[in-house]
Amino acid sequence: MFGIFRKKKQIKANLTKKQNSGSNTTKTNTLNSDKKTRETIRLEKKPKSSNHITKHPSGGWQIKKSNSERAFKKFRTQKEAIEFAKNLEVTTGVEFIIHKADGNPRKKA
Repeated sequence: MFGIFRKKKQIKANLTKKQNSGSNTTKTNTLNSDKKTRETIRLEKKPKSSNHITKHPSGGWQIKKSNSERAFKKFRTQKEAIEFAKNLEVTTGVEFIIHKADGNPRKKA
């Protein structure tokens, strides 16, 4: 968290140095390079694990993180679980794998 603030301070310091030098082209180049670094930082933060939508043993459907025994959240229907998973995928960027009732993978969401 603090690394982000430090990075922003460094970017602002670099911009002020470039503005004092008087060249506008270097200013736009640094802005473009800063955008690229932000994009790469976002890509690096994506989790490497995936979550699974499976049948819950006591009935209903569950979302489980990979390599875990407990359910992340439990739902009555598979459709509810898929809708929740899609919203979670947008916010966190985690990949979801949907399973059939027999346990075989249906498709990746």
